Amino acid sequence: MDDIPRAERARAICSDELVVEAFDTIEKVYLDKFRNSEPEDTEARETSYAMLRALQEFRGHFESVITTGKLKREQLKKLRI
Repeated sequence: MDDIPRAERARAICSDELVVEAFDTIEKVYLDKFRNSEPEDTEARETSYAMLRALQEFRGHFESVITTGKLKREQLKKLRI
């Protein structure tokens, strides 16, 4: 799939209200688990941290695809001028 259609699809996915809700809910759940863990419960904090990092990586992949599409679109505009 070409960079521009991929970027458009990624943008559509990231702006879908159900996806936004899912990201926000998952982030809140793991932040709450992290914040509310007992001092001796390092496993809970490590798991929460890992899940939050995974969520960031997942979001980051979509953001990267969107950025790549923007750059490709700008390159094509310059070539047409």
